[in-house]
Amino acid sequence: MKKNIAASVSVIFFLFLFFGANPAQAEVEHKILFKKVLEFSDDSEDFFFKYPDNPYNRQMQVDCKGNIYILDANRILKFDSSGRFIKNLMSHGQGPGEVTRLRNFILRNDKIYIYNHYPDKIIIKDKKGALVKEFRTTESLDKFFAVYAKNYYSFNEELLDLTINYAKIIDVDWYLIRVSSKGKIETVKDCKLPIKSFIVKKGRNISEIRIAKILVAQLKDKTFFVTHSTEYEVKLLDIKKKKVVKTFKRDYQRQEPPPEVAKKLNIQAFGFLGKVYRRPPQKYLNDIQQLLVHGDNLWVATSTVDEKKGVLIDIFNKDCEFSGSFYLKLSDRLGYLDYFSFHAYIFDSFLYTIESDKDDNPRVVKYEIITAE
Repeated sequence: MKKNIAASVSVIFFLFLFFGANPAQAEVEHKILFKKVLEFSDDSEDFFFKYPDNPYNRQMQVDCKGNIYILDANRILKFDSSGRFIKNLMSHGQGPGEVTRLRNFILRNDKIYIYNHYPDKIIIKDKKGALVKEFRTTESLDKFFAVYAKNYYSFNEELLDLTINYAKIIDVDWYLIRVSSKGKIETVKDCKLPIKSFIVKKGRNISEIRIAKILVAQLKDKTFFVTHSTEYEVKLLDIKKKKVVKTFKRDYQRQEPPPEVAKKLNIQAFGFLGKVYRRPPQKYLNDIQQLLVHGDNLWVATSTVDEKKGVLIDIFNKDCEFSGSFYLKLSDRLGYLDYFSFHAYIFDSFLYTIESDKDDNPRVVKYEIITAE
């Protein structure tokens, strides 16, 4: 296993914290230190990463002992707090505890809750990978994200009207759903999230490119920050109450995609009934790229990226009030374009990232977050 544990502070930011979008407001100096404490990549003697940085299916979580769990294709790879590879917790197949299309997982207390699509089932394992229980769900779970009070929660896409044909950008309604321990699904019609998508539909044949996406970050056991718009808006969701309890936003200067990013967006296409459909050009990037929770604060990774400074992070306090911003630049290996697909996870006072080395090999990096008054 290749590791590099740094003994000194590797990145120090002397950043300015500002309020709102009004330049006339006073700037307040804000200091954040990031100390790199761990870095590891794959090793031929232990394991190889496949696609841990897949932008469509990235997931990394950490338990209270510092063990790191990474979703990598149909595997959940477990590492100890020093980056030593422990094992792959999953097996491929259709038997008990096995997966064919592993979508995502939730780490909660001493259990791992895994959702597999086709067959649709929730698998519960202990942290050593031993099967505790599994059960089928009566429907697919499009965005499995929470476990609370013996219920399971997802966001699901509403079926489209099959009588109308079109090829255009529309808002597709997604709803909060609650899954019982027997796999029965309840759709919460009062909790609707419209998602902007490019849809091509002819009869019962449908293809889709999602322009916006649902991003979720857990604040407490039953409360989650959620965003689902191309524009700057965040909602606080209480899954016990089964409703959004607060919506907040701020004035934000929307960003046009730089040429390199626009090129990647514009080549997105799919074949459909003998014809190729391309995603319509996007004038602005999605304002919010990622949600992270640090203590009681929400960190919003925006679409504002400075080649020298890194990505702009907005901070909201526990009352969902905007309290300032800072630029985050972690590594010289993270170039300008990397921040548009930046992936991170915060646990306790540590920031975990999946980065790439100069040869595009994925690496896991752990930083201690040190804030100063």
